[in-house]
Amino acid sequence: MLVSRQLKGKTALEAITFLQFLGKGSALPLKKLVESAVADAENNFNLKAESLVVLKIEVLKGGMYKRQRPRSRGMSHPILKKNSHIKLYLTDGKEVKEEKKTEKSKDKTETKAPKKVVKKATTKTKKGAGSGKKN
Repeated sequence: MLVSRQLKGKTALEAITFLQFLGKGSALPLKKLVESAVADAENNFNLKAESLVVLKIEVLKGGMYKRQRPRSRGMSHPILKKNSHIKLYLTDGKEVKEEKKTEKSKDKTETKAPKKVVKKATTKTKKGAGSGKKN
């Protein structure tokens, strides 16, 4: 999630270079994803790699592989291998520039009412605190 947020707004080639030298474990799969998306855009839509910009990237929760690790006295502990679904949206640089211009031209006189934030109070109780015997 931290790495994917840094890609938004960069050109595809900048994103590949950035991920190549980043020392995070998630950088390599993201780099492969961006390279694959650029190759698809070049071959399927006749777009140039230099003009592609990362519009947005979504990292969604995927399925889990559930395994068991044997422990003493016949017990086992669960091992959850988590996966993610990643959606990458690339666009021409032209579309991003047009969106920025339209955002600046909007009237700033429109104000929205402040949202009400309701915080819920929760209390935690310990179950089984004490032995239950009275001396």
